[in-house]
Amino acid sequence: MADLMYDQLADSYDELHGKEQQQKNQIILSRLMPKIKRVSINSADKKQKVFRILDVGCGTGIFLEQLQQNMKENMKKNFLQRIELYGIDPSSKMLLIAGKKGSFVLKRGFAEKLPFPAESFDIVVSVTAAHNFNNLKKAFSEIRRVAKKDAMIIVSILKKSRRLQGCSDILASKFNVKEMIEEEHDIIFFSENSKKSLE
Repeated sequence: MADLMYDQLADSYDELHGKEQQQKNQIILSRLMPKIKRVSINSADKKQKVFRILDVGCGTGIFLEQLQQNMKENMKKNFLQRIELYGIDPSSKMLLIAGKKGSFVLKRGFAEKLPFPAESFDIVVSVTAAHNFNNLKKAFSEIRRVAKKDAMIIVSILKKSRRLQGCSDILASKFNVKEMIEEEHDIIFFSENSKKSLE
């Protein structure tokens, strides 16, 4: 099972794949940060609700760490206090490493059964994890369920994965895909949760 495999890889994962993941994350952050900045500008009211971001298949927290650092450098403190970063992953050892990198709400679990209420998140991200989902349709249905209406959905998929076309088709059926970027290892899909699902 993938979770056991990643438990074994956990201690060496960042050394093996960290730089590659960070390059993908920079592309994602270049699209993500403008949206977060717009929200921060429009949320001067202290009664503004909490802004939540979920990383599905967060692994050792490489994306969450980069995101948190980027926000600290670019966001005002009063807005930062209203942002909550969540991560979920099947590997308990990966999560132990992620927990040492920042202030995240981390849960052990699977994409096919996300332990969150409906419409909980303003942004959902999944970086190079979809090829490990046990059931693509269930996983993307769950991402759709926990995302708020018009939430930004960002998914990167390994180009060499035999599941690339299946992932691409399901994403297109469930979300409004706005942009696709091909980088060295992945194709990154930038979407909105604004499309009526064809189920």
